[in-house]
Amino acid sequence: MSTQAAASNTMIPTLAANEHHRRRRGRCCGRQEFGTSHSHCPCNECHQPCDDDHRRIYALRGGGGDAGVEETPTWWKVADGIMLLFPRTWYGILRFVFESPFVPIDAIAMLRSLACLVLPVVAIMVLNSCCLPGEAGVSLLPAFTSPWMLHSAYQTFPYMKQISQQIAKFQTGRFSALPGALTVIDERVGLGRLQRSRRLDVYFPPDSHNHDHQRQTGRFGPTSTNGVLLLPGALVPHSAYAEVAARLSDEGFAVAVVSFEPSRLAHLHLGADARSIRKIILKAEKILGHSNMRWALLGHSMGSLAATRIWAELGSFRELVLWGTGPFPSAATDLTGVKNRGSDILLIQGTKDTIVQFGISKGWQSTFEAMFPKDQTRWHWIENGTHDGFASYDEYEHQHQLQNRSIGLEERRQQHEMACNVTSAFLQGAHDQQNEYSKQN
Repeated sequence: MSTQAAASNTMIPTLAANEHHRRRRGRCCGRQEFGTSHSHCPCNECHQPCDDDHRRIYALRGGGGDAGVEETPTWWKVADGIMLLFPRTWYGILRFVFESPFVPIDAIAMLRSLACLVLPVVAIMVLNSCCLPGEAGVSLLPAFTSPWMLHSAYQTFPYMKQISQQIAKFQTGRFSALPGALTVIDERVGLGRLQRSRRLDVYFPPDSHNHDHQRQTGRFGPTSTNGVLLLPGALVPHSAYAEVAARLSDEGFAVAVVSFEPSRLAHLHLGADARSIRKIILKAEKILGHSNMRWALLGHSMGSLAATRIWAELGSFRELVLWGTGPFPSAATDLTGVKNRGSDILLIQGTKDTIVQFGISKGWQSTFEAMFPKDQTRWHWIENGTHDGFASYDEYEHQHQLQNRSIGLEERRQQHEMACNVTSAFLQGAHDQQNEYSKQN
């Protein structure tokens, strides 16, 4: 066995153990693909960085090894903690709890029980305040121990327990980005192809490198005016979309991944409203150095349901792409009546997506499909695709069922590649079609 072959074989288990995913662009000495760990760069054989990009990363890291990247910087956590004190944040969380298709809460019945519990107490307090001086007021103790109050408390307790359990999940059910995503973030920052902020991460396309601009500012400046705005799923950090965002940016798109911290919920009252999205677009365009860019809207899971509403409300988006969208008609927006610039819609689903299968089992799929215009909507199913396979997190992380993982390292990489290839082809075809239409007119 040659030295080169032996070196290649020794790299495979290391990459798998560190969950580093291969990229499609660039190679390292013809053996190692760009996007994997740089612990093997400089190469085992020649002991030198293999190309200009690797030399820059190697120099930034002071000679080798992983620099490591913090998923959430400390000051971001402080700012998110302050936002948790705002009443609007909790209002949005409570709205999400009541609107959740997974654990529906009968709001009318709960409010009726609360009214039966509170109104007698309020009536007694008002009566006491209106009593003439010297007259004895009515004691609250008999009211609290009355059969009426005890029955009302009994009816209210299950609702309060259900709400508290759902709110607790916002802390215990939050997912973490897999190491492969953090590695990509580290690499792209080192290459100057990623700029991070608390509200969004912007990935620059590769074929728009302006080396004069890079030498002056320390980062690359893109010339592409085609952008993709990505809305994450529920409780998933935006850093978990680093690998798919990097893949799409490698296809020539500027990709902006939105952060919905601290709630991590793409909800109308938690940052997924039209006004907030407009501000995010303006900020992304400022970072990219362009205005009036052509934007496509991409959403995953809960982010895709919010994307249907935002796409219908805002005229700044052209195409709509939905990944792993649960067929929940109550949470989606009917787009059949939306004449949204004649643009097309793409839905990519996985055949083993547990969220999608839940909606299908409830009989909601046909109603959900009817909410999209047939002549503008394309459906694509990924065989054996899973819900978390569209990003870099593990949906079994908090369920103590890691042995039941339905997707491995290689399968996740393949789903990333399939989803990004189909999305890129769809967007590129839409751009070409629009350009041809513009020439004819």
